[in-house]
Amino acid sequence: MAGGRKHKRYSTRSLNLSAVSVFVTKVELLNISIEGACIKSPKRLQSGSTCALTLEDKELASPLQGTIMWESLSEHTVDLSGEIVSRYTAGVKFDKMFTQLTENMKMLVENLPFKEYRVSSTRFAFHTRVTASLEYHEQFRVKSMSLGGLLMESLNEIPKDSELALQIKLPRRSRPLSSGSKVASCVLVEGGMQNANRYDVGVEFIDISKKDSARLKKVLESLSVL
Repeated sequence: MAGGRKHKRYSTRSLNLSAVSVFVTKVELLNISIEGACIKSPKRLQSGSTCALTLEDKELASPLQGTIMWESLSEHTVDLSGEIVSRYTAGVKFDKMFTQLTENMKMLVENLPFKEYRVSSTRFAFHTRVTASLEYHEQFRVKSMSLGGLLMESLNEIPKDSELALQIKLPRRSRPLSSGSKVASCVLVEGGMQNANRYDVGVEFIDISKKDSARLKKVLESLSVL
């Protein structure tokens, strides 16, 4: 087969398939309130995706579940190797009010470097770097697929050989396919507008159940071979 592929590859344009995986990254906490937070992230985040924010303070170790409400490019910098590094600002809305901000006000003021806060809305800003861990979901557009893997479009670069736990959403089926996967390739697709770049990520299935493999085969039988 062309390119040495083990499996036929099928276009998924007619199905509008998507895949989802979970990632973790370090973020900078710009400000926080009982309802949400503003963060600066090295990764692009999708509005509407779920997330969990964990503050790096031993008194506030429980993850704060929430939703990404908005995201925008905030800055470009150049690292020591000359590569351009982007940072993104995003707003997170908590699923439940962060009551520790009111119940433990004294402890927070004493232990976190607040620059200022507004009592009326209990919003705290920081004058020094405060880091947090963000667990977030990214949804990928699936461009083509085979029994052995898929090609998907990502907002962020994913290093080759990275292992992903993918959930693949199938049309008219309530339960997604699940697969342990490995990144085989990641190619930059430059956009025509600033911040519009994407990455084509080739993924190999390395751990998929026989049942899900059979379900995938049935879906692929209705598609056109590339």
